Amino acid sequence: MIINKDNYYTPEVDSSTFSVSQYKLFKQCEAKALAKARGEYKQAESDAFLLGKYIHSWSEGTLEQFKIDNPGLFSSRGETKGQLKSTYQVADKMIKTLSEDKVCNNFLQGEKEIIIQGELFGVKWRGMVDILNIKKGFFGDLKTTQGIYKKYNGGLNFIEQYGYIEQMAVYRELIKQQFKVDLVPYIIAVTKEDIPDKAVIRIDKGYTDNKLQEMEFYTERFQAIKEGKVKPVGCGSCDYCKSINKVSRILSLSDLWGGYMAKVEIAIDKITKVIDKAIEERDFMKMMETHDFIEGYVEKDRFRSFLKFNKDGEAVLELIKDFQMITLNVKEMKKVLDDLKFLESENWKLPF
Repeated sequence: MIINKDNYYTPEVDSSTFSVSQYKLFKQCEAKALAKARGEYKQAESDAFLLGKYIHSWSEGTLEQFKIDNPGLFSSRGETKGQLKSTYQVADKMIKTLSEDKVCNNFLQGEKEIIIQGELFGVKWRGMVDILNIKKGFFGDLKTTQGIYKKYNGGLNFIEQYGYIEQMAVYRELIKQQFKVDLVPYIIAVTKEDIPDKAVIRIDKGYTDNKLQEMEFYTERFQAIKEGKVKPVGCGSCDYCKSINKVSRILSLSDLWGGYMAKVEIAIDKITKVIDKAIEERDFMKMMETHDFIEGYVEKDRFRSFLKFNKDGEAVLELIKDFQMITLNVKEMKKVLDDLKFLESENWKLPF
């Protein structure tokens, strides 16, 4: 199939290829991602999404057409009729901030919205590069954010929080395949503040290489889900899950305020059984589930975790913090799970 801008976001293309946005959606909720890939679910366009599109259309030189195509950007009544809604007025400030900065302007130069394709981890991938400048040896992605230095979820910056390292990692590899050049990825960031801040951020190869290792493990499962070989797991809390959920039991009042620790016990028991079975069967997919569970905790304390096989073919979990790495074998992973009860006293928020 030839992928172009007209069919890039269609279910047909979603079903036959991976994109970084689809990959991230699978990590959030497998059921939702599969439904979207099949054309059974369509995400609503949020104000934040349209704001980002507004800025991107300026970069592409198509802002006026974007305004014509999106009349909802403008107020339709009262004294402000015909004016940009307050949500989008900041967009013009953001554009002014970028346009007046020489360094940002330099990194906004190049071919715009270039579709790239290739193969990673045995499956087809696609991407759309905001700025491609082969002559100067870089590609860039224009990002809007709440704050350049804002921290999320226990200390993550906005690039980590929203999976932009994954995006840069995949794009770098696809560009390498398609154009036979290894370009340096940059993020051109501008904040959605009354007085916008801006920055140009280089994503070094060490970060992208580590992310590719992690993505390979997840992609195997996600591709199996797309092929109907594995049943997707719903998150239970997104709009899609709420739209299909059925009442399966009657809640008591204690479920609303006292069921928290019960969930902890159930989860620990469940994952311990998963590990035992994975050990017995040497089942890599089950080991991935273990990785997902542990990652939900340790990521909140600025750890990074990677599930892989060592040189002896044994499944191990690598935990990295402050550039120091600890490798856990399966038995040691079980010890980590036993220690999760300690987190209760530390008031950690659990990922379920």
